[in-house]
Amino acid sequence: MSYTSEVKETSKTLKLSGYSVFAVLDKRLEIGFDELRQRVTPLGFGAEELLPPEPEPRTYIRRAITAWLREIATSDIGLPVELLDDDEETGRKKKPLVREIKNRDKNVLVLALVRENIDLDALGLSYLTNLRVFYIKPKKDKEQPEQPGKLTLTLTPSGATDPATYITDPREQALLISLQKHVDHYAQTYKVEELRRMVKKIIESMSAINMRPDGGVYFVPYHNRDKLIRLKELVEQALPSTAGKNTSILMHLPVADETSSNEQVAGAAHQTFVARADALQERMQRVLLDAENKKRGIRKDLMEKRIAEIDELKQELDLYHKILGVQQEEIASRLTQMQEQAQELIGLYAIGVKREREKARAAAAVAATQETQESESEDEEDY
Repeated sequence: MSYTSEVKETSKTLKLSGYSVFAVLDKRLEIGFDELRQRVTPLGFGAEELLPPEPEPRTYIRRAITAWLREIATSDIGLPVELLDDDEETGRKKKPLVREIKNRDKNVLVLALVRENIDLDALGLSYLTNLRVFYIKPKKDKEQPEQPGKLTLTLTPSGATDPATYITDPREQALLISLQKHVDHYAQTYKVEELRRMVKKIIESMSAINMRPDGGVYFVPYHNRDKLIRLKELVEQALPSTAGKNTSILMHLPVADETSSNEQVAGAAHQTFVARADALQERMQRVLLDAENKKRGIRKDLMEKRIAEIDELKQELDLYHKILGVQQEEIASRLTQMQEQAQELIGLYAIGVKREREKARAAAAVAATQETQESESEDEEDY
């Protein structure tokens, strides 16, 4: 199916300046890492900066436990899974069924069930009231391939439990095996939360401007119509369907290239540019102040990121001034100030590089001295 004709095109009778765009994704969406890359790459959205980051262990383990409980509840007593979901009628979020317990050891996650808004007895899960799940994060080693973390659980309600040495009893072992398969699945799976952020990044990559203070609705300039067509294909076709039907949609309302429409969009765009300039200026000041207080340089990637943000904001401001007449004098003046601050960042980076080189030379000199002394010592022993 082609969406070329659905995304309205400029005609002799109606010239467009762009589109008002928002996406609604099926809340049940989930897809594996590799499968998502295979689906988005042919559409031109496979760049690393557009793909969502992999979920953290605390996120995917919580998801795994919730899915595991649904499986137990429905298989044991056949109750509807909605009892474990949010309240759709009120739209209110239920308090999490799985809570993370504070732990001094930052390398160990501890999660437990809570009895809020969910009647564990009614679900037939009363025997899990005392459940605690432990996950030991793998040690990071750049020279070695990443190792999997260790998962274990206990049905004892309290007391010191060392997850590294704890031995599960037969009942706990059976539960652990059934939970592990869900953890393995969600450790390699994106859910709708990550996919929403990905779609947002893709829209923003189209020189889009947020039209609402709380987000969600964007103006996409007309010259990005081709990307919009491909994004619609991604959202409504390429993303997997649930229950045999894809209910995700990408709305794209044409904005006429006329004075009234352009003025409204330009007003919203100006507010967005001011907010972005405020945030960027605050980040620049924070970096400069931190470097000054600590009397040290800054990292190259941090310097490059801040300079890139200034350049991107300037380019988009120029674009919107050209197509919509967005006021640019005030923001352009602030961008000039930030470009001067960017020169300070470059200077701070240079200071940091110089200090690192001096440290390296000093370390090399110490190592050379030690090597000479050891060599002389060996010569004396031989003598």
